[in-house]
Amino acid sequence: MTSNSDHHSGIESDAAIIVDSSRCTFETLGDETLVIDTTTGALFVLRGLAVGVWSALTLGAARPSVLVLEATTRYGPETGEVLRSMFDGLAGVFSTATVETAVIDWPEVADPPTFERFDDIADILTLDPIHDVLPEAGWPFEPDPGSA
Repeated sequence: MTSNSDHHSGIESDAAIIVDSSRCTFETLGDETLVIDTTTGALFVLRGLAVGVWSALTLGAARPSVLVLEATTRYGPETGEVLRSMFDGLAGVFSTATVETAVIDWPEVADPPTFERFDDIADILTLDPIHDVLPEAGWPFEPDPGSA
């Protein structure tokens, strides 16, 4: 048996969650949603069913364990595992809520969800444009780690 801390890092598995827009920025472009965790600089790309679930969580709260179970029941275990990974990976951009208010429009047939994380631009996204600027170097400028 696994404990709640093994899943949903930072999120209690039975707590309802909602997207906290003060912790991220996001935009849906065509058939994918881009999410940037403004604390870590990680970029997430959501596609398929993950876009609909994310969209619902921007408007209302739901329990990840219930959503994973529902997705697994409707579409199979692979779909449930992708959503579980999405909740785990995006834990830093959710806040807990006391009431479940999300309305998930579960399509009869869904494109498989995909969830990708990119950390390669995190350093650029988390630069401080006020303090990480040198007149002779310009911006963006990342200080030499050995000079700190």
